[in-house]
Amino acid sequence: MKTSLKYAHLSWDDVEKSCLNIYANMRADNYCPDVIIGLLWGGVVPTRIFVDMFATERLNSHVVYASLYTKMGVAKETVDIVSHFCPEDITGKKVLIVDDIWDSGRTMHAALQSLIKYDCMVTATTLVFKNYDKAIAPHYYDKVVEDKNAYIVFPWEKYEFIREINE
Repeated sequence: MKTSLKYAHLSWDDVEKSCLNIYANMRADNYCPDVIIGLLWGGVVPTRIFVDMFATERLNSHVVYASLYTKMGVAKETVDIVSHFCPEDITGKKVLIVDDIWDSGRTMHAALQSLIKYDCMVTATTLVFKNYDKAIAPHYYDKVVEDKNAYIVFPWEKYEFIREINE
């Protein structure tokens, strides 16, 4: 594990506030998705929160397993998109794709590339945006981190964090 990493822990309240802020910005833009896709693992909880916030009967949600990191701070060469995006036809639909953090952007980019064949309108959101590569960013995000050595620990990663620190 990289010892140069600096850890920042977000609480459940931080996550809920970030989701509320992002949701408010989407609503201010009159944005309402037809489908929400959460990237496993980090995008699952925010996806569930956004589904409740949009609270429309027509809104479907799905998850996809996208794998980049092997452990905290250690990335693979390529992103593995392990599962199919969703069982429904999303052609022409407004799709919100959700992850917890935009670090290098590689995971989200791979997920977005997988959606090209559907000819849908995709909006990307993450709770945290690591802003050290300003060339590309999610459409919506709440917190900005400038330090590329910062590792954000989300509440759903608490025990993984403890396990890996102890290893």
